[in-house]
Amino acid sequence: MNQKKYLEYLFIALLLLIIYHAVFSSVYVYLDEINQLWLKNGNENFVMFATQGRWLTGVLFQKLFFFTGTIEELKWLRIFSLAGWIATSFCLYYLFQQWQKAGNWSGHLPKWMIIFTITSIPVAVFIGWASCMEMFLGVLFAALSSHYLFVYLQKQHEQYISIPTGKAFLTIMFGVISLFFYQSTFGLFLLPFLIQLYYTPEKVGKKQMIPLFFYLLTYVVYFGLFKFTLSAGNLPVSDRAQISFHFIDKIAFFFSGPLPTSFTFNYLYETQTLLPQVLAPLMLLLWVISVFLTYRKAGTGKAILLISVTIGVLACMYIPSLIAKENFPAYRTLFGFQLAVFSICLIQLEYILRHVAKRKYVYLTLFLLLTGLGYYNFNVQFITPLTKEYQLFHTHFKQKYTSAVVNVYFVRAGEKAFQKGFGIRSANDEIGRPSTSRDWVPEHLVKQTVFELTQNRETADKIKVVQFATKEEFLQLNPQLTATDMVIDMQELLVDK
Repeated sequence: MNQKKYLEYLFIALLLLIIYHAVFSSVYVYLDEINQLWLKNGNENFVMFATQGRWLTGVLFQKLFFFTGTIEELKWLRIFSLAGWIATSFCLYYLFQQWQKAGNWSGHLPKWMIIFTITSIPVAVFIGWASCMEMFLGVLFAALSSHYLFVYLQKQHEQYISIPTGKAFLTIMFGVISLFFYQSTFGLFLLPFLIQLYYTPEKVGKKQMIPLFFYLLTYVVYFGLFKFTLSAGNLPVSDRAQISFHFIDKIAFFFSGPLPTSFTFNYLYETQTLLPQVLAPLMLLLWVISVFLTYRKAGTGKAILLISVTIGVLACMYIPSLIAKENFPAYRTLFGFQLAVFSICLIQLEYILRHVAKRKYVYLTLFLLLTGLGYYNFNVQFITPLTKEYQLFHTHFKQKYTSAVVNVYFVRAGEKAFQKGFGIRSANDEIGRPSTSRDWVPEHLVKQTVFELTQNRETADKIKVVQFATKEEFLQLNPQLTATDMVIDMQELLVDK
């Protein structure tokens, strides 16, 4: 590796460490983390993921959470994820460069793709939420699955393509591994083939149909193996793995959720506010106009076809969420999708700026914007409020808890508590909302805290937690409190701190 390459990889590592440095010192617990920590001694972690079709994630969580004893020690799982993303970013940058050489892409595209990867909201969630610590493995195997097929196809003549058995096996095997970690990560498989369309739009043929065939075939193989693992383990199918046949609803979900979210890039917004309702359609319109301007020489039909194929490929990248029952464009499902949208928009930006004399200032502004948003989203929007939430909870609990307590009345925080208490934008359940706003958190949070204070799991397990969505519900119950009772009002702690 020459000195320039060495510095590029060093830059990748430093950028990740600068943006995500807070994982080394921050103490907090977020959503599913508390369940996975409290239930680590049983088989629940494995079973939960296995029934969702994430068998490899179940194995990983069963092993790593077993060695995690306290809420503070959850940071080691986040550090594991950060280390994994540093290694994965190295691999992705190398693969992006290989794709660039094979497809004759712009020489700057791999650099921008890795910068966006590092600063993206999905990666912030993957690193900051221990319940997503496996994501780098799903992404890595998806990229490897695509790599061997893409590079090979670019070297073949359109009329004489035959796929060697070894490459076909590796493509499907790596793809299945990716799916067994997290289904949505496999969408990254189609990324290089989508980008290639923008460099050779006139050559739509076998080189586009073959990868689509392998992509769908991998899902078929995975689905068969998923059913086999359920049968072998005598496990039920999770609701999250149930298939929806409401196609019209799913199309509406695609165009109202993941597509507009991805065209706002790293801007974290509240879905109910006016800005994203204007920003996303505007960015989508600018992309459509730029495609028409770029490919107008080939004819309007070609431009319309390219736009239509792009939307179709993006929908294919999002297949796991489009066939699942639930409709929720979570950032953790959007990594490959958002990277694809950013990449094709950057290609169009490069076309628009090709005759601009000082375009380097545009790219410098873009870099500062991406890194600034990446740092802000993770440190201000994500880590800071969660750390404050846990500190307030833990301090209050230590002050009020005695060995006589057996009943805990828990008033959950409202979903907008961070916004009211800290001025934090409330985006969705991944970023900007209190952990204690969810009904599955309080019981295990209280029991884990009692366990850490007493070092007695039996004592902690006997604690009864009665929770309320609002303080009004608690006041309506009007319990006659005694020395054996304790009240935790998280809404009051966060908003009226």
